[in-house]
Amino acid sequence: MLGQQAFERSGLGAPTATAALQDELEHHKQPVLDLTRRIEELGSGRSPLGRASITLQRRAVAELASIFHAAWLGRAEAVRAGLWG
Repeated sequence: MLGQQAFERSGLGAPTATAALQDELEHHKQPVLDLTRRIEELGSGRSPLGRASITLQRRAVAELASIFHAAWLGRAEAVRAGLWG
């Protein structure tokens, strides 16, 4: 009885309203956990899509490094040949 009066006087509503909110929270908890796990899988590379993403990123970095290296060597050759300041 005292608990019921405390709920009523606090403006929080009856304990049954709290129980309904708790049930709704539990209803949404598992989908949130599932989505969180899926996001972690995609970010970690454990999924096929995550692994493909990591592979593409590595290829892009290697290609950029190759281009930079070739440009640097070309500039060095031009400097040696007196064509670059």
